Amino acid sequence: MSHRLRLVAAEGRQDDGVAGLATSVTYGAPFEGWVVLPWHPKDMSGPQHFVALHEIGHTSIEGTAFEGRDVQIRSTYVFLLYAAVEVQGTPPQLAALMFLSIVWVVLSRIQSRYNHRVARLHDEIHADEYALARCNPAWLGNGPALQVANTLCHNQNDRRVSSEETRVRIAAFVENLELVRAGKGTRPAADYLPKRPWGARSLKVLEDVLLATVLISCGLLHAPLTDLRLELLVGTSVLLAGGATAIHFVIQSFISLLDHRFGIKGEATYTWKYAEALIQIVGKLRKT
Repeated sequence: MSHRLRLVAAEGRQDDGVAGLATSVTYGAPFEGWVVLPWHPKDMSGPQHFVALHEIGHTSIEGTAFEGRDVQIRSTYVFLLYAAVEVQGTPPQLAALMFLSIVWVVLSRIQSRYNHRVARLHDEIHADEYALARCNPAWLGNGPALQVANTLCHNQNDRRVSSEETRVRIAAFVENLELVRAGKGTRPAADYLPKRPWGARSLKVLEDVLLATVLISCGLLHAPLTDLRLELLVGTSVLLAGGATAIHFVIQSFISLLDHRFGIKGEATYTWKYAEALIQIVGKLRKT
């Protein structure tokens, strides 16, 4: 799979609404992304070159490796939806099954929030390590590593980032910068991630036990496949497939819109018009 990355200089593009960026930013995901720079590449200083490499690091597959668990959870939600259509039992049995399912969903969301924090920290440390491994050490000057880290590692635009995440990122940056200055290789981002606390591990075990209990119960309470249940299963499949197709089309339309607005004519297709129409509709609805 090819990696398609666009580098866009946002200066002078007031009509796009991106010229006021205080720093560079990355949109997209692995194999598909835009790095928007508020400076022209020819005029970038050493630290700005580093920031550009940092943003490119956000598009690499290693930076989002921790996001796979959410995909598994969403697949489990779909499976439970199918299982619910095929379950037949007494009211107490169905109530108990519903209660266990709700508890599992709550625990899975707690675990998902924890994983998002870890993934966000891993993504930032990996992007720093990616840039440090490829930059010229002279770009960052000869000042103390901690001073350089305090300048580059504070993300004031993201309120989700905690002070503890910033502290861990700065510590990783300082160590990797000193390694680069010494002519050594950088350490991978996974080495700096905090260990999963005992409580989180216990909740993960409880979540797995609950999921196994729910799935076994669904199997034990399995009902005969009647015409009505078959129609429900087929209807659910059609709705899910149609929804997934619509989401994919909307995403591709917004990708085309970004290409169009950033002036990348070689990639922009007619589908950007649908995304722009959707934005206008949403804007009108907000005004009413």
